[in-house]
Formats: sequence, C-alpha cells, structure tokens
Amino acid sequence: MNNNLSEGISALKAGNREAARSYLAQALREDPNSERAWQWMYNAANNDSERKKCLNEILRINPANQKAAQMLAQTDGINIAKVQDKSVDEFRETIETVSGQERKKNQNIVIGILIVVILCILSCACLFVYLNFAEVDTPDEYLKEYGGSPEVYAELLTSNDCNALQESFDQAYLNNQRHEPGTNGAMWTSGYMTAAHQRMEEIGCYEQQPQNP
Repeated sequence: MNNNLSEGISALKAGNREAARSYLAQALREDPNSERAWQWMYNAANNDSERKKCLNEILRINPANQKAAQMLAQTDGINIAKVQDKSVDEFRETIETVSGQERKKNQNIVIGILIVVILCILSCACLFVYLNFAEVDTPDEYLKEYGGSPEVYAELLTSNDCNALQESFDQAYLNNQRHEPGTNGAMWTSGYMTAAHQRMEEIGCYEQQPQNP
C-alpha cells in the first residue's frame, strides 16, 4: 500500500481530518487512478462538491462500483433538493414583493378615488352655497342693471308688507306702460317691478293671496 495512503487512513481514523487530507492528496498525486485513495478522500471531504468529485473519480476508475453510483445519485438528489428549496424561497420572496407592490398600488388607487370623491363633494357644496347665497340680489345690483333709485330698491327688498309691495308693483307696471321700451324710465320701472316681485316671492305673498293682474 502507498505509504501516504496508509498515513492518510491512519490520520482519518484518529480524527485528524486535515492531516488525512494532506496525506491522501499526496497519494493521489502519486497515483491518480487509485480507487482506494479516492474512497478515503471521499470520507475526508469537507463538502458535497468534494465528495461528488471523489465519487466521479471512483466511477471513472471503476464504472461498475454500484455503491459509488448510488452515493453519487443521492448527492445529486440532495443538491437538486437544495436548489429547489432555494428556488422556492426565491419564488416566495418574489411573490411577496410583487404582492406588496400590488397592495401599495391598490392603496394608491383607493386614495386617489377618495380624493376625487371628496373634491366632487366639496365642489357640489360650494356650488350649492353659491346658488343659494351668492346670487341674492341687492339694491346695488338692481341699480347697476336697471338704474333708478337705490332708496326705492332698498325699501322694496326689505319690506314685509305684501299689500304695499303689490301696490308698488302695480304702480311700477302702470308707469312702465307710459315709457317707450329701452328708455331709462322703462328700465327703472322694470327694475322696481322685478324687485317687488322678488320680495313678494321671498316672504310668501303669493301663497297668501292671488297676484292681481
């Protein structure tokens, strides 16, 4: 038996793996085709890669070595299982990452929809306020549109006397008939009629009595 091989076997049996590897490596340099040396090197191997190399060398030297073939198949199976486990873990991490991105994307979409809904509600509220309050006619607005007397408009728009308002409307109507359309007088009297009519609607005069022709 090769002296280095013998020393390597003794060192490995004694638990001195590093010394055994050194002796066995020297023995294999002297005789690369030593099946026995490769078998003991397999026992001294540090990892699956080294063990697989030893088994391949054993089968190269002796293809009929069924035990080596079985052990190589088991080693390949273990490696495949490790790769599969790693692939599963990587796949799981990818799925979790994608799921997290999808959740974040969906959250952003929901937030965007909520913002749009809130803006629509605020717009509707502003429009409601505008329609109900912003367009209330004032004496100055009547004066600007029709001309005439601001005092008359102020009196008409603040009166709570339905009879007085009706009389003012009737008088403005009669005066309007005396003026040519488009003249200042026609414009003023139209403004007085409109102001009286608006005020009577506001305080419910038409609900109390029918409007005079």
